Amino acid sequence: MYCRPYKFYLIATISLLLISSCSRVPAELDQAAHIVYHFLAPKNLEQSAFYAAHPDGKASDFVSYFFSDMGVAEWPPWEDGASEMEKIQAKALGGALIPEDVSLISLQPDPSLDKQLVLKFDDNTNEIIVEGYLDPSEKPVLIRRYELHKVKPSPLARVLYESNAGIGMSSRSF
Repeated sequence: MYCRPYKFYLIATISLLLISSCSRVPAELDQAAHIVYHFLAPKNLEQSAFYAAHPDGKASDFVSYFFSDMGVAEWPPWEDGASEMEKIQAKALGGALIPEDVSLISLQPDPSLDKQLVLKFDDNTNEIIVEGYLDPSEKPVLIRRYELHKVKPSPLARVLYESNAGIGMSSRSF
């Protein structure tokens, strides 16, 4: 008689562990989503050339900027190509390196890639939507929404924008 409650709790615990392990977000997708979150932090947006390029920037402008020549230049390095110094700097700044097996894509999943993070936008709520896919033909395993904060670009960010624009770098990808 005393074994029955024990068996019930054991089966329930094992079932919960199996369910939770199946729905976990892979660490690489979580790390890639953290990069976008870190990029959107107000203190980091102030140092980015985004608001210098787009003073009234909306979420759609941000996604376009993020994948532009100027935006990509602000990305952290990829894990597999980062030097030891870049790894130390990324860690010290609270950021992360881009996982080597995750692709960053704008607007729609790329059917030719497996593990990918897709950035979308909602101009009505001024949010960046981040979706993580293991298989682009299936539903995303990760969905996050990040607010695009309005900040004033630092003087250095303005100089960076003007310099980059002067050498022909684009601040829009679409």
